Amino acid sequence: MIIGVIGRSCSGKDRVAQFLEEKGIPSFNCDREAHRLLDELSDQVRKLFGDEVMSDGKVDRKKLGPLVFSDPEKLERLEALLYPALIERIKQFDEKHRIVTVNGATLEKAGIVRLCREVIFVYAPLEIRLERALKRDGITRERFLERNMNQKEVGLSLFEQDRPVFTILNDADEAYLYRQIQSYYDRLSFRGYLNE
Repeated sequence: MIIGVIGRSCSGKDRVAQFLEEKGIPSFNCDREAHRLLDELSDQVRKLFGDEVMSDGKVDRKKLGPLVFSDPEKLERLEALLYPALIERIKQFDEKHRIVTVNGATLEKAGIVRLCREVIFVYAPLEIRLERALKRDGITRERFLERNMNQKEVGLSLFEQDRPVFTILNDADEAYLYRQIQSYYDRLSFRGYLNE
């Protein structure tokens, strides 16, 4: 069983997945796996975008990011390379476990939501996410707002899908967040999903 964990940048997806992992539910992080895939598919990335995105024989994400996020056609080419490989890795991960979470902002765009039995949508207001990004990532306000615009579709199609969506509000302290996640975990236990 796959549980999708989705939300915009700095909404708290990682924290939700981490809490459930501490409860014994393995977590697949799409961002981390996509970074690994970039290294594994570096020859194909070089063919698509040229030597300008490479450093020391590896894909330089700091060079690749601005290139693809400023050009929708280039972004589509990169996604067409990464998403099928990412989906295959998720399927392999799921086969090894009874129940897993798959965490990422691109679950809808990559078609990963269709693999999920249910989805957790983690929501936090823009101002709170911006504050977190400035502290955590050390990026500029402008860079965060650009990233946020690139994720403007996140969550929009979830409620059109034929699967349960559970919204977790992450706009207060961790205790409030944990209570919501614990409630979700208790529901999984009650419904017998943890024993399938």
